[in-house]
Amino acid sequence: MPLSKWKIEASGDNKTEELLSKEFCINPIISQILVNRGSDIEAARRYLHPSLNDLQQPFLMKDMRQGVARLLKAIHDKEKIIIYGDYDADGITSVVILFKFIKEITPFYRLLYTR
Repeated sequence: MPLSKWKIEASGDNKTEELLSKEFCINPIISQILVNRGSDIEAARRYLHPSLNDLQQPFLMKDMRQGVARLLKAIHDKEKIIIYGDYDADGITSVVILFKFIKEITPFYRLLYTR
């Protein structure tokens, strides 16, 4: 098996690299990569220790409101729902999360909005 040899360009900002390494207890190579990608301390914190507050607003995605409305209508009308996703790690994870979410809200949604 051939060994790969990575070449990492020097960032030119050794001070920030050292600060990131110490602040987050990460390998200097990782801090160098972060600096090369334009990260400062706050950007590195959001990247290494993300929170829900750092997520983008999902309704900024095209047609999200229409998709949510259609899903709620299907739940309300007791239609069958097919969930389709990629067959990779994030695709499978996304399908499971959506399935569990729909399963959890369905009884409550029907209880609230069924006349």
